Amino acid sequence: MRAMTTLAIVSIIITAAAFFGWLSVRVCRLPITIGTMLLTVISSVMMILLGRVFPGLHSWAVSLAGRIRFEDLILHGLLGLLLFAGAFLLDLLYLSREKLAVGLLSVIGTLLSTGALAGVMHWTLPLFGIAAPWIECLFFGTLISPTDPVAVLEMLHRVGVPKNIQAQLAGESLFNDGIGAVLFLAVLAASRGEAPSIGHIGALLLLKSGAGLLLGVALAWVASELMRRVEAYQIEILLTLSLALGGYSLAETLRLSAPLEAFRSGRHPQTRFDRQRDREAPCHQKQNGVTSLVSSVPHGCQETCKGRAAIDRVKQESLRPSHYPNSTQHG
Repeated sequence: MRAMTTLAIVSIIITAAAFFGWLSVRVCRLPITIGTMLLTVISSVMMILLGRVFPGLHSWAVSLAGRIRFEDLILHGLLGLLLFAGAFLLDLLYLSREKLAVGLLSVIGTLLSTGALAGVMHWTLPLFGIAAPWIECLFFGTLISPTDPVAVLEMLHRVGVPKNIQAQLAGESLFNDGIGAVLFLAVLAASRGEAPSIGHIGALLLLKSGAGLLLGVALAWVASELMRRVEAYQIEILLTLSLALGGYSLAETLRLSAPLEAFRSGRHPQTRFDRQRDREAPCHQKQNGVTSLVSSVPHGCQETCKGRAAIDRVKQESLRPSHYPNSTQHG
């Protein structure tokens, strides 16, 4: 079989996302994100089961999944677009009113969550014969504690909770990313025998979170000045997409909080149209349509790609002969 090109693989992902999304709405009557994820898991399980009867099908699926590093695609590609689009829909006025609650939830909530998760792992895993040093449990806690801002934003918009609660939860889900990154670096320093001080941790937090926000402000200002000098919505949409992708990539290159940069720069188009007070303008309507597209397409692809985890797991297990202790006895 001829090797598949990157374009072919991406086409398969988008086609699967579109088909699962259609089934979610038309047949399952579920929200697109939940339905797509559910159908992806079901299809992955079916692929695993069919792979026992048709090994070639399993090998093809594993080969397809191995061609693209989906972790990088999601975390360093799709996530920036999703956060940018989510921030476009967030009410900044309510967020500013709830800044104290957002700050407390982001800092204290992430700290408590990290400690609780580490404690549960440290005391539970030894019951199953698995060693669980504190430092490794803390690493796990810092990775898991920050909530997924994309899922939170979508859920809040779908459920329709009060604006103040929506601002608290959405803001916390965005800002705890920076807190989690700082905690991870602090635990990493401790694992190397260093003793990071409170001042050092605070400086890291200010650098990653604050500088990420400032970068978003600066890039949004540049994009705003460029947009102000043209009256072509096509150019404004291209500039908006470049702001979403380029800003996130630049923040990652500078090792700043890329999600916060995407959030702040994502507020730029909405604030600009709010100031114009002309939400029925054709440009604004087209921008809303593009923003929805920027959110829905990567989100569908993201949920579809998550099925790769199951296929990879089966691939790892199938490569271990000890996983089937009776196979050699009856072969």
